[in-house]
Amino acid sequence: MNQFRVFLLWLALTFGLPWFVLLIWPTLKMSSIEPLPVYELDEKGKKVVDDNGNGNIVSYYPPLASGSKTAGEAIYVREGCAQCHSQLIRDPRVAMDSYKREWGPVFDSMAPQETRPTNPRDYLAEHHPVIGLRRLGGDLSNVAFRYGSREQMHLLLYDSRIAQPASNMPPYRFLYETRKIEGKGPSLRALALTGELAPEAGYEVIPTGDAEALVDYLMALKKNYTDPSRPVVAGAGAN
Repeated sequence: MNQFRVFLLWLALTFGLPWFVLLIWPTLKMSSIEPLPVYELDEKGKKVVDDNGNGNIVSYYPPLASGSKTAGEAIYVREGCAQCHSQLIRDPRVAMDSYKREWGPVFDSMAPQETRPTNPRDYLAEHHPVIGLRRLGGDLSNVAFRYGSREQMHLLLYDSRIAQPASNMPPYRFLYETRKIEGKGPSLRALALTGELAPEAGYEVIPTGDAEALVDYLMALKKNYTDPSRPVVAGAGAN
């Protein structure tokens, strides 16, 4: 009987200890992480303080999430974008993600531009962090830097082959509505479609509320703003 109890004890440790180390302990550590205050600095880079020694907080890291971003995040999850795209730039000691072209703020040069890796605090502003498991498509941690306008992002969602003919990303045209033009011309929200994708004469293609929310979310993905808890990485821009 004593040997059976020893067996059960070792069995519990064999399965329980890895479970605690890999799941419970990281969860406890993550639950204690809070946004960091970003203080006003003077010309010498020193924190500006008042008579009581308190610094002037100008923002928080990471920036707080807006309602439109939260709604867009739900669309992102619903449409399975995380099945093909990641939102994780790994540390250079693990992989060379931080040197991959177009994964940082610079996207118009063939030379890789170093950007800082992501860290747990980057995801605090998200309701459900969608880190992703595969990279069939590019990493989206800094996708907002690669598309300078909402119009470009809408065209990418409507049909990615407009900008990248070899793209294998499926079109999300069901997030857009084809309607008859009202007034003297197309509305400001209408997509600038040409060729085979252009709507019939007298009609226009406009984004639905889901499309607008998804673009709100994607245009907010700029995770290389300065992390005040660590030195600024060369080449990384501040938001």
